[in-house]
This record gives sequence, structure tokens and C-alpha cells, in this order.
Amino acid sequence: MANQWFQFKQFRIQQDACAMKVTTDACVFGAWMAQEQRSQPLQVLDIGTGTGLLSLMLAQQWSQAMFTAVEIDEAAATQAAANMASAPFAHRLQVHSADVRTWQPGRLFDVIISNPPFHEQQLASPAAGRSMAHHSTQLSLQQLLACATAWAHPGTQLYLLLPAY
Repeated sequence: MANQWFQFKQFRIQQDACAMKVTTDACVFGAWMAQEQRSQPLQVLDIGTGTGLLSLMLAQQWSQAMFTAVEIDEAAATQAAANMASAPFAHRLQVHSADVRTWQPGRLFDVIISNPPFHEQQLASPAAGRSMAHHSTQLSLQQLLACATAWAHPGTQLYLLLPAY
């Protein structure tokens, strides 16, 4: 059986309550974003945070940024909040258990990140949580882009982890 946690340099990700586990792709994506972003953003939105991995990875590098994470799955949101609360930079991280399609942030963001559910018209898992985390039945790419557009200013950077297909 795999670990129920994943240890990083400054934080640990507990993942037993999340359908979407830590993956190599997500770790590489987080490391790439941290290096790709040339200026220090002040407001970062993480759509579908899952375990909180991307927000935590970027919070290590972007020391001035405040992170707002949104997660529709209540168990995952609770676990992400716990993961963030135990990090040394917890005061810059917050999680909202909400549907991003109806959630209202009340501000615009400098950077919006997401490792969204991206499988379309493919065989779904019998586990409802796993299907929601991996398949776009709850949040289509068009809906995600509409939300990101609504909360972006002209200079906002959008980072999405999507498959080649």
C-alpha cells in the first residue's frame, strides 16, 4: 500500500481523504510554475485544490503571495486546510469548500492555477469522488475558463495542467 502522505522540504501532504493523490505530473507542474512566473504575484487562486499541493509548493517560492484555494469535495477541502495549517507559511493560505461555478471571491487574482478534472467521455471510476476529481462532468474546461476570466485582470497569468490530447 502506498503512503497516505507525501513529504516535501517544508511541508507534508496528507492525502488519505482525497480522491486526487499527489502525482509526478502535479509536482513537476508546481516546480515549473514557481520558476516560470517572473514577478512575485500578490493574489493567487487555486481552483480545485485537492490536497493543496500546488498552493503549498508555490507558497514556498512566492513569499509575498496570498493563496485562496477552492475545492468542491468537502473531505478534500478539509484535508487541504489541514495540510495548509501545518505549513510554516499557513498565514498566507486559505481554503474554501465551495463549487467554483457559484463561489464569489470578491477580488481579482494575479495568478490562477488549476490541475482540473480533464477526462471527457472516458470510462469513469466506480468511486464517485475519484470520478469527480478526474472527469469533467462537474466542471468543464469551458466553465473553468469562464470562472478564471471573471476573476482575472488584464495581466493575470493562468496555469492549467492538461493532458496532451
